[in-house]
Amino acid sequence: MLNGYVFVVMAFIIESTWETLKNIVVKGKVSKDRIGTIIIALVVVFVGNLDIINFLGVNMSYGIGKILTAILISRGSNFTHDIVSLISNQYQYKKNNIEQ
Repeated sequence: MLNGYVFVVMAFIIESTWETLKNIVVKGKVSKDRIGTIIIALVVVFVGNLDIINFLGVNMSYGIGKILTAILISRGSNFTHDIVSLISNQYQYKKNNIEQ
């Protein structure tokens, strides 16, 4: 059974993915930097077998979790730190409430 925090994190991931993708083309111009970072992130994620969605306990078919992970990672270290902090805080909250 999925916990409530998974839905919050998934909503955050979906919104962040959309914000990243809509910035690929701005004012009719393709952002080579945005595409380049996404391609590099895709390579790293697939070679490293990284999947933040799977880590949350959600199994997605066709590598969708890895693609979303790559898009999130392509946003940079500050953003990635924020999402990892969100997940970590929710995990600690859950862990503390179970122990009590």
